[in-house]
Amino acid sequence: MAYEKCAICGGLFKIPKWRVGKAKYCSIKCQHQMLKNTGGVWKGKKRSKKTIKRMKLAKNNGQFKKGHIPWSAGKKIGVPVNAFGKGHIPWNKGKTGVFSEETLQKIRDARARQTFPHGKDHWHWKDVPAYSAVHKWLVKEYGNPQFCEFCGIEGEYKERKDGSKFWTIEWSNKTGQYIKDRKHYFGLCAKCHINYDKGHTKQK
Repeated sequence: MAYEKCAICGGLFKIPKWRVGKAKYCSIKCQHQMLKNTGGVWKGKKRSKKTIKRMKLAKNNGQFKKGHIPWSAGKKIGVPVNAFGKGHIPWNKGKTGVFSEETLQKIRDARARQTFPHGKDHWHWKDVPAYSAVHKWLVKEYGNPQFCEFCGIEGEYKERKDGSKFWTIEWSNKTGQYIKDRKHYFGLCAKCHINYDKGHTKQK
C-alpha cells in the first residue's frame, strides 16, 4: 500500500500501488468539493491549440475542411412526414406473427436437408482432446454404459445431496490414452473404476 495527499483537504489517504500518481481525492466529499470549486465541470487536462488541431484532423481524417459541402445538402432524405398519414395500410396488417403450418413444414424440410461435418471432418476435432471432452463425446455417441463390465451391476440414476442426478456406471479408460476411440473405453461402476485405476497405475 502507498499514501497520497488529497488535493482538497491536504490529508493523507491510503491507496494501492497501481493508483500512485492517479488518485487525487481522499473521499467523495472532497471530489464533490472540487466540482463545486470548478463550477460543477470536470475540466480535465488542458490541451494546447496544436494538440486540439491535430485531434480535429485525426477525427475527420482531414477531409472535411472549412467550406466543405456535404453530399446531402439540398436533398430530402429519410421518411417523409406524411408517409404514415390517415388511410396508410401497415405492411403487417392481418398477419398473426406466427408461422403457418405450411411455412413450418418448409423450415423442417430445409433443416432436414442440412448436413454438417461430423467426427474427424469437424473443424473442432482434436486427436488428443481434454479429459472432460472425451467423456462428453462418449456419452453423446454411445450413451451411458448400461452395466459394469467387471461385477455386472446394472446402471441407474441416483441423487446427490444438492439434488442433481448422476448415472452410476462410468466410462473408464483402458489404455491411458485419452483419444476418441470407443475400443479404448469400457463401462465400470465407481468401485471397480477406482480399483482398476489403482491397479493400472501400479502396472505402469
